[in-house]
Amino acid sequence: MSSSQREGSAHSFEVTVERDVMVAIRDGTHLATDLYRPAIDGAAAPGRFPALVERTPYLKDSAGFIVNARFFAAHGYVVALQDVRGRGNSEGDWYPFAKEAPDGFDTIEWAAAQPWCSGKVGTMGTSYMGAVQSAAATLNPPHLSAMFVTEGPSDYYSCSMRHNGALEQRFLIYAFHMATTSKEAAADRGLRLALMEARRNIAYWLQKLPLKEGASPLRLVPSYERWAVDLQTRANYDEYWRQRGYAIRAYYAEHADVPTVYFGAWYDSYARATAANFVALSKLKRSPQRLVMGPWLHGIETNDPNSGDAYFGPAAVDHYNSLRLRWFDQWLKGLNTGVADEAPVFRPLSH
Repeated sequence: MSSSQREGSAHSFEVTVERDVMVAIRDGTHLATDLYRPAIDGAAAPGRFPALVERTPYLKDSAGFIVNARFFAAHGYVVALQDVRGRGNSEGDWYPFAKEAPDGFDTIEWAAAQPWCSGKVGTMGTSYMGAVQSAAATLNPPHLSAMFVTEGPSDYYSCSMRHNGALEQRFLIYAFHMATTSKEAAADRGLRLALMEARRNIAYWLQKLPLKEGASPLRLVPSYERWAVDLQTRANYDEYWRQRGYAIRAYYAEHADVPTVYFGAWYDSYARATAANFVALSKLKRSPQRLVMGPWLHGIETNDPNSGDAYFGPAAVDHYNSLRLRWFDQWLKGLNTGVADEAPVFRPLSH
């Protein structure tokens, strides 16, 4: 199929934003969600549109999320940007990954039931935002219709938090880092300053390993401390590591059968996981599964060809959002974008 025959969504809309819509989850927790909707003359456009859900612990009103959400809304999607449980303006306590499967399922099904939704829902996001997609997919949400998983996990015990059991200590740094933007820190300036000081002196705390409960500044944010202690002390592969948010590969048979791109980087700690998800689910599912791998670091998903002294040249990703748009246009809008005819393992096309 020639490029001149391909279909795709045009940049046809203005964008309107509804902030902090509180989505009720099955246990009564409410998750803060910003809705970016296609608009005409300053008002939400009539009709039903596919929804794209991105759930994040990194504060949904951050610039990068807003830019992407506005891009897709302008091309005819409703984007639901959500603070995960315990982060940003959402209720509850944050314990990384533990509740992301049911929370994601409920958010996807909530979006599908809204009057502005066509009933088709896609998910997207990188790293943690990739993990929450796959966690939710293990519960097979009825209205999940396509996914674009960038640099996400397969099994946190075998690759990432631990590597076949060996602790990856950067996740302890991550606990200190995330504590500085916790809800508790946002509500208490003194607490925030104490946590920021601890983050600046992370080398000191790493010399004190193992971290003990109540013996580090993480005690100021108990759920963060609990997670850091659990990472260190749960050395065996047991029920803790088999929960859906941690062991996606244990639930491949139950995983949603929807068109999915697994987008990864060779210089990323999720390289093994990205390939493993693609290989396993390609064999188990009927829907198209695709793999994109390139010589990037974790989080490299734009057209920047540099990382420190390394220059990736023409292998750098060109127009990442355009690649994602082509995927969602094909499977959520039924447009013939050409992605269905491409090889299962491919590089992004330049536009």
